[in-house]
Amino acid sequence: MSNSYFKFKQFTIYQDNCAMKVGTDGALLGAWCSFPQKGMILDIGCGTGLISIMAAQRTEALVDGVEIDQNAYKQAQENVALTPWKNRINLYFNDFNLFAQNTSTQYDYIVSNPPFFKDSLLSPSTSRNNARHTISLNYETLFSKSTNLLKPKGKIAIIFPYELENYIFSTALFHQFYPIRITRVKGHAKRPIKRIIAEWGRELVEYKSDELNIESIPGTYSPEFISLLQDFYLKF
Repeated sequence: MSNSYFKFKQFTIYQDNCAMKVGTDGALLGAWCSFPQKGMILDIGCGTGLISIMAAQRTEALVDGVEIDQNAYKQAQENVALTPWKNRINLYFNDFNLFAQNTSTQYDYIVSNPPFFKDSLLSPSTSRNNARHTISLNYETLFSKSTNLLKPKGKIAIIFPYELENYIFSTALFHQFYPIRITRVKGHAKRPIKRIIAEWGRELVEYKSDELNIESIPGTYSPEFISLLQDFYLKF
């Protein structure tokens, strides 16, 4: 059974009312992103509010979070209210499609830990389906709507399963988003690639590519992973 909360160094995420709990994916993404120090950041499908809060901790930017699930939205509100950065984080209970249609705000950075079980069987839980499956939010929507939401030099970053690599990059390219940074994530060096974290912009550049092993050997976190999460994880 999952814990009802996850404590970080400077904030706590309560998650008892959320379908999807705090996991390594969200924490990795929030620590990895090259967020602007000023400006506007958008977190799509913000869930518990984890990435929005991490962005606020790391920067002085204003952060907007959008969440379609009412229970997750309410819990994110509670989590944000307990942080020192609550005045810089605004949350919206809305479908991303509707939010994108109705907002006039343009963002410097868009981040999302989107649903990713694209072809797997649906769960009986609607909340868990919305959080895990490409039904209410999909990659096509993410990139197409971001076209108008991003400033000309804005960036978008997501984390996704390795097996979706070709599909994700072709979808991004179709909407004229070009890779800037790509990190392939493994459990440890001898394990296969499990996740990809990628960042795109509107300009064609020579992108940077690297690999991150969460553990150097089984049971021991790698120096790279510790360095990335040391401002957040209590154990580091």
